[in-house]
Amino acid sequence: MSAGLLPPNSSTNQQKNLTDEDYVKFWNTMVSLCRNPEDCLFGNHPTLRELNLQTGVKAGQGVIATYLNMLNVATNYKLKLNEIQISMLSQMIYEKYFYLKETEVALFFYYFFKHPDSESFFGAIEMETVMAMLTKWVRRKRGAAIEQHDKLLDQQRKEDEKPYLLTWEEFCNKNGKDSSDSPISRILSGKCKVPKDTKESITESAQALIENRWGYDDDAMMNARRAFVCRYGYTPEDYLRKEEKYV
Repeated sequence: MSAGLLPPNSSTNQQKNLTDEDYVKFWNTMVSLCRNPEDCLFGNHPTLRELNLQTGVKAGQGVIATYLNMLNVATNYKLKLNEIQISMLSQMIYEKYFYLKETEVALFFYYFFKHPDSESFFGAIEMETVMAMLTKWVRRKRGAAIEQHDKLLDQQRKEDEKPYLLTWEEFCNKNGKDSSDSPISRILSGKCKVPKDTKESITESAQALIENRWGYDDDAMMNARRAFVCRYGYTPEDYLRKEEKYV
């Protein structure tokens, strides 16, 4: 198993064979793993469903069951989950969150059972509470982490693309053109009252807007697109489709 969290062929039916010492070792492994949340969330680790497909047994449910059993061992709560509840809850979590990586499941348990929020149990571990806390974690903490991760990737992509973007002036200098005659500049400065254009120049403007060839910022690009629609009655994409030049 890629993350090394459970013995091979673990399933919900085998959890009762693990000793308290096994769960202590498992807890220590989980704590070590969760010191790197980025890897837990975005590393190359199998999902619960992939574990089932890889092993041919219910290893995904086994991962969940091991954590639930570990709760019974590691907490001082008087009312704990029994074997039937652990089996049922493992299946419920798997059916709803089969797409989570096994490392993400580890991160959930690490956050919520070593975190002040664990006081929500009020002295008892209940199936409904575990499900509610997991749902909250998936929607909020996991969702926020993914959103932030995507933003960082997008920023990095833009940084990587910068050397390949030319301003209009740079484009003109490179191609021997007059920098004052940008198709986009003519649209913007004319405020929809520019001289009549040819199909070729309109097509060039549309393509320039779609590709942002000259590296305009978001506000300038939005204004240019609005001006194009105001002048020609089409979005750049729709104009090129109309002229059968849009791929």
